[in-house]
Amino acid sequence: MTSLSRQLSPQAQLLVDELARAWRDGQSLRIEELLQRHPESVDQSDVIIPLIYEELCLREESGEVVQRQEYARRFPRWREQLEMLLDCYELLAFPSRNVRFPDIGETLGDFELIAELGRGAAGRVFLARQTELSDRYVVLKVTPCIGDEHLSLARLQHSSIVPVYLVQEFPEQGLRILCMPYLGGLTLSQLLDSLQDTPPENRSGRDISRLLDRALDAEPIQFGIRGPARQFLSNATYTQAVCWIGACLADALHYAHERGLLHLDVKPSNVLLASDGQPMLLDFHLARESCEIAARRVDWIGGTAGYMAPEQQRLLDSLRDGQTSDLLVDRRSDIYALGVLLNELMSGRLAKEEGDHCVNRATESGIHSIIQRCLQVDPKLRFQNAKDVASELRRCLVEPSRVASLLSKQTPKRSWWRRWLPMIGAAAWLASIFAITTVLARIENVKLAIVRATGLTRQNETAEATQLLYNASESIAWLPGAGNVRAQIDEQLQLTKRVEAALQLHIIVDQLRMLDGPRTLPDAQLRVIAQRCEQVWSRRQQLVDMLGIETNGIATSAAEQQGPRTDLLDLAILWSDFRIRLASGSEANPMRKLSEKTLLAAIRLVGPAPVVYQEIARHLKHAGLQTEAEKYAAISRDVPPQSAWEHYALGRSFLQSKQFAEAECELRLAASLAPDHYWYQFYAGVVSYRLGKFPDAIAAFGACIALEPQRAESYHYRGLAFSENHQPDRAKADFVQAQRLAEPAP
Repeated sequence: MTSLSRQLSPQAQLLVDELARAWRDGQSLRIEELLQRHPESVDQSDVIIPLIYEELCLREESGEVVQRQEYARRFPRWREQLEMLLDCYELLAFPSRNVRFPDIGETLGDFELIAELGRGAAGRVFLARQTELSDRYVVLKVTPCIGDEHLSLARLQHSSIVPVYLVQEFPEQGLRILCMPYLGGLTLSQLLDSLQDTPPENRSGRDISRLLDRALDAEPIQFGIRGPARQFLSNATYTQAVCWIGACLADALHYAHERGLLHLDVKPSNVLLASDGQPMLLDFHLARESCEIAARRVDWIGGTAGYMAPEQQRLLDSLRDGQTSDLLVDRRSDIYALGVLLNELMSGRLAKEEGDHCVNRATESGIHSIIQRCLQVDPKLRFQNAKDVASELRRCLVEPSRVASLLSKQTPKRSWWRRWLPMIGAAAWLASIFAITTVLARIENVKLAIVRATGLTRQNETAEATQLLYNASESIAWLPGAGNVRAQIDEQLQLTKRVEAALQLHIIVDQLRMLDGPRTLPDAQLRVIAQRCEQVWSRRQQLVDMLGIETNGIATSAAEQQGPRTDLLDLAILWSDFRIRLASGSEANPMRKLSEKTLLAAIRLVGPAPVVYQEIARHLKHAGLQTEAEKYAAISRDVPPQSAWEHYALGRSFLQSKQFAEAECELRLAASLAPDHYWYQFYAGVVSYRLGKFPDAIAAFGACIALEPQRAESYHYRGLAFSENHQPDRAKADFVQAQRLAEPAP
């Protein structure tokens, strides 16, 4: 409910609830229509005023722009009371009413708005084209500059949570944008609308796959739809599809809960089925730190009527009445909302009131028991964590009843045992059924393992994914006719190994990028790091082969900014620099030649990049070899940087040469081309710090904190900048936070 106060007369409460239910069911019911059904309330101000407030809130939440004069015209008899009510509403309402959102066809920063995908009280969502990055299509969520949704999403990197590319604010317009990938597909709300004329017992996973195909036909760009998720949906029963979708969402919730976040608004419109079939959790604008709700009184909480757990609804009602409450809202509240969503998928409708939850007990006993446990009014009787919900849903996927259903669906009408049944005994027939059921169950388990491994690989959980695939391969080693499934395992295993190799390389190089901050490491630590670089570099050809890098001389694209090619180039650049820095006396010249050889080898290995020639020129110039240095510098100038990474790498090279003005120019270009890239912002902060532009350094390191709030070094270096900018209190706060984040977990 959205009422101003919950202390209403019984008649007012009855009508407010009826109005809210109608809007929840998609009926834009107006007060006048409602009063025609209840003429006895026409003259009762204690009923009319709450109804006006309720309708006003519901219209705002649905995205309507509401003028207060409209209500004065519609209800002139209550003008005086309305003036007071609307004055309060103006003070308490969501600030989007004072913000002018852009229209389709307008540009916002680097983004051209193509179409509106949705709107609500919190803002609007657009399909946009990012003109500075090859006109790629993205989703822009445009909101007023309030709330911490961008900080909530920044800490979440999960295969079933839509990630954020960048956050950008436009103070002059009072707007903030969250840029996210455009994944196509449709929401579960759209899915339910499309399936509403098909009874749940007549639905199938193929119906879902067909609806995704239909959605793809209307997309402005071409999506690849092949993959294990779509293949699974095409062959699954409807119950299996719901179980799998629920398990993916439960995994996502568990991931968020483990990081201290509650979603608090799990509902069909906040779940996307991407074009490849992957379920994705959306919209964290109501997310709260779980410790805030559990440990101390809060002054605000949100949610959607019908999907909130009872304790969440009661806490919301208490806060609206200005009362304190010791109600506990924690991860189990999200589990309740997930149960409501699963119930709606299985029953085809949303419950009208608390306790009105049902699925077909006879045919869906497995998922029914899971839903019923999620929907317990007492949180102690629910699942205590979302991980257990995911496990139970996956177990439900391969129940004997599921396998029997799959068997009856895939068996040809003129199957061999029907033709030969009169000629064999009953025991042999039963043995055949058991064997085929076992084979199908085993293959079904393996297909689910492939889907799970795909998700784990996308989360960079490669060790677990690899073990899962090896176990799956062993489980069907003896099965005849499973060649296609084995091929899928091998394909996913190669991909997982490639991701693992790229991840390990990236982790090492990412550590190296940290070493040129405002304060560098002692030489002893640099020597240890240089030795590790040498070990990795000795396996460079193996890495190139495994990662599938082609030596084609093409400049790194935006999509490859953190890819293996740039990591290998950075490894060669940073390692060469460390070796020269550590060399002394007679070692200096041989080490310089060895570094030059390493850099040229990097070019031969993964293709040319202007920064590599610039690095060679820098080392030659430092050695006093001006003529040779100029030769390589000229080559570098002939090939201007083509990507944000090349601007960044050149800026870092200029920074090493103490050419701070040139470094600042390149690094600012890199940060503007890819404002969501941590290292581009970080080094922009470094060069500002070196130039004594401490406010700029503070802003850059602040952007780093927004992008990756769990990295201690961002707080540390911002603290240094605060200290130099004569802000000791803020410097101290950052140093304390940096120390807290740097402490090892217990």
